[in-house]
Amino acid sequence: MHPRGALAGLPVVLGFLSACGPSAERFVTTNARAHVNMLAETIGSRPAGSDANRRAREYLIDQLRIAGMDVRVQEADAQRDDVGVTGRVSNIVAVRQGSIDDAIALVAHYDSVPDGPGAGDDAFGAAIVVEAARVLGATGMRHSLMVLITDSEENGLLGAAAAMTDATIRHRVAAYLNVEA
Repeated sequence: MHPRGALAGLPVVLGFLSACGPSAERFVTTNARAHVNMLAETIGSRPAGSDANRRAREYLIDQLRIAGMDVRVQEADAQRDDVGVTGRVSNIVAVRQGSIDDAIALVAHYDSVPDGPGAGDDAFGAAIVVEAARVLGATGMRHSLMVLITDSEENGLLGAAAAMTDATIRHRVAAYLNVEA
């Protein structure tokens, strides 16, 4: 990622991006709640590599495509030598092209611990970035919008480690906001 760093908060990002063009819609809390309910209640616990994790990924991909984003899945073998952890991850990378390639990224993760539904950690964050993508994707933007929803955060930030090996992510992201419990 560019050394320009991360933005301080969601209001800053939303204000910055929405200033790039008039927004036809606003953030709808009911939509975000529906995403949290789908991830945490209907699907439930979503540990990396599980069938529930796959269903959550498919749901999020569908929602991002509905929001008009170009979506791909970064399948990667990730490693964190500093903590001795490795694993296979499936990161969701969605982009809405702006007039320039530099992207503002909204980041969250979709996996959860095995023993809980992961509503706060991090269905909440995934719901926020998906709903923000719906709103911001409806506007013309100067900067591109990237939504990065990582996998295997609960296993030592493996999804984030894998994301940093992806040249497109590293070179396009000018600033990011990580929405986490």
